[in-house]
Amino acid sequence: MADLISSLPDEIICYILSFLPSPQVIATSVLSKRWNFLWRSVPSLDFYIDNKDFWYSSLCSFLVSHGDKPFYRIRLRCYCSLHITESMEIQIQTALSGSRSVQILDLYCRWSTSNFVIPSVVFSFKTLVTLKLEQIRVECVSFVDLPLLKILHLKNIIYPLKIDLLELLSACPNLEDLKVKRLAFEAKGKFNPLSKLVRVNIYGILLPWEIFKDVEVLKFELVMPICRPILSLNFDFHNLVQLQLYVGLNWLPVVFKWLNHCPKLQSLVISFLKTHVRFYNLPRYEEEDVWSYPETIPACISSHLKTCRLKHYRDSEDEFQFARYILENAKYLQTMKIRNIHYIRNRHTRKEEDMKRKLSSCMERSDTCTLLFE
Repeated sequence: MADLISSLPDEIICYILSFLPSPQVIATSVLSKRWNFLWRSVPSLDFYIDNKDFWYSSLCSFLVSHGDKPFYRIRLRCYCSLHITESMEIQIQTALSGSRSVQILDLYCRWSTSNFVIPSVVFSFKTLVTLKLEQIRVECVSFVDLPLLKILHLKNIIYPLKIDLLELLSACPNLEDLKVKRLAFEAKGKFNPLSKLVRVNIYGILLPWEIFKDVEVLKFELVMPICRPILSLNFDFHNLVQLQLYVGLNWLPVVFKWLNHCPKLQSLVISFLKTHVRFYNLPRYEEEDVWSYPETIPACISSHLKTCRLKHYRDSEDEFQFARYILENAKYLQTMKIRNIHYIRNRHTRKEEDMKRKLSSCMERSDTCTLLFE
């Protein structure tokens, strides 16, 4: 059989190899004399580190052999509990600082692993399209310029000061996918709507909701006390078709207020998090605010909702009433999924069969919806 790959130019082979994890790229060096050095020109660093031998033998060798050639992609996932040596830290920082043509930067490095700090210069790489940082220490950022960035994921970032998230986002005019979790931040910068933003996932933070008014997919937690300003929304999410909320049961009245501002919603996921009420010391609603059926049906429920999923469902009265309301009023509902019903057995509450029968009875008038139990 002819070796068609080896007949290709070096540039094309290196491009193909750039889609593989770096250890597999290094392994191609045994194929022939030509391949012995070809892997060193692959413009991608992609390592998953989970043991000491792998860390020192592969990553170190790769960085040294690659020299000062720029990367287009840098992906490093370090899950092991070892410490980065000073020389290794310098090599990684040099690779980051010198890769001004990098398009994808994805870094995860457990805090217990090292004191490794990524240079602030990465926030001014004008070629960056994807930036994902998790459990990473970042130098103080004085300047941000990410004109091509489309994907930004920040989680558990250690930063000398609070990050001005509005200022950071304003430097990403083409942002399409935003995920921010557990981040110490400020919101002092100038507010600029992100018209190209499509997907947003935020957890434990609060930003001006107007930033996200054009999104199509939105996930966020609705239990923290800081989320109470949501009650004063004065605009609609006209493009929103998928919504996922993490809520305590005392927030169900607010869920309906939110749904009234999502006229085209087609997919709704509710995760009931009872423990958050106690964990965050949230006050229960006063007696007159206890959840009850709203007087008017939100337009999205009556005209657009196709799928609904209830996670961590424990068959409390509030949960059942909510599920019943959706089943009885969502005329175009195709699928209702109930997850985590196994808690019923463990907590010695109503039998699983009774719960299924009770929910199924709410669907007697529907011949288009399927009720599924996960």
